[in-house]
Amino acid sequence: MAAVRVRSEPARAVPTFAGAGPAVGTLALLAALFLRAAPENSVSRAYRAQLDAVVHPEFEQNWRLFAPDPPQREVMVAARVQTVADDGRVTTQEWASRSRRRAGDRRTRCWC
Repeated sequence: MAAVRVRSEPARAVPTFAGAGPAVGTLALLAALFLRAAPENSVSRAYRAQLDAVVHPEFEQNWRLFAPDPPQREVMVAARVQTVADDGRVTTQEWASRSRRRAGDRRTRCWC
């Protein structure tokens, strides 16, 4: 025969509130997200500052990720190679432009 565990009221209340706290917080966050994303209405107008304080730290829309600003200046890239032979002799090549135009190519940056 299995023993029946009898728990006191505080022992039953702690897990109940521990589970209810995150659930209420999650529902409040979802409501704030809904009011911020929904078309403007009287509730979202009345609580605009509070909704922005909740939504913007985590869900701010930054469109620069998808459409960054174009470069404001032309950047030229040049590289050179320096090698060390087995006998310790160092050979340095001349600078070579990595951003020159290809013959007949209309693109200015070819990385060739």
